[in-house]
Amino acid sequence: MAFTVVDPSRALRYLEIRGTVHITDDTDLIVRDAIAHKHGYQDGSAFDRPDAHRVIVAIVPARIIER
Repeated sequence: MAFTVVDPSRALRYLEIRGTVHITDDTDLIVRDAIAHKHGYQDGSAFDRPDAHRVIVAIVPARIIER
């Protein structure tokens, strides 16, 4: 997988991470609730539909490029 972030103020400046992806179920909703807490919410339940399925996508970097 490649993940790229471009600097909107400088089009030729970017960060790219290339690596292997690991996808796991967030069955305990730990990541969802951690992000909600970071932004001042009690938990993330207000952001999910009743049938929502949450996963965690983690990149194990093989190469990181910054320009």
